[in-house]
Amino acid sequence: MIGLYAAALAGIGVAFGGIVGPGVATAASGGLAIAFYLVDTLGAALQLPTAILDLPLTRHLGHPMIGTYDPAGVVACFVLAVGGVMLGAWGIQRRDVGR
Repeated sequence: MIGLYAAALAGIGVAFGGIVGPGVATAASGGLAIAFYLVDTLGAALQLPTAILDLPLTRHLGHPMIGTYDPAGVVACFVLAVGGVMLGAWGIQRRDVGR
């Protein structure tokens, strides 16, 4: 399950790298991972609204340690991974120098 989460974050990084540029890709995916972690860890202590607490992807994966998975979270991670690679490929293709 952690691999699917990492693939989703990598897909977001590839999308940013293809559309915006490679310099932004690392900051975008790394910043998003850190933001997810901070909201998931500190959100309840800071008494943030439920809408904000439900933003991290890790909230939607279920409880894989005990064998319960949330299908919506798995699909969301898969869509982010595949869609990010597709967007990144489109972005790289449109600014291809060899044309």
